[in-house]
Amino acid sequence: MKNLTWISEQKISIIITNYKYFLSESPSAKSAFIFDFKMIIFPFWKKDGLHYYEDKQYIKDIDVYLVY
Repeated sequence: MKNLTWISEQKISIIITNYKYFLSESPSAKSAFIFDFKMIIFPFWKKDGLHYYEDKQYIKDIDVYLVY
């Protein structure tokens, strides 16, 4: 799942509004979401993703916005 190939778009923007309340009823889900992006998904694309895929159509441009 870290390579996000299940998303067909090359440009991905994730906007989380009211971040303070995002998954507030499930702190463990919020922690897992943040952990996955910070420790798994972003590092994969920063280090391995560009070298892992020879076909550039699979490269993802990812923006995450946290709005308070």
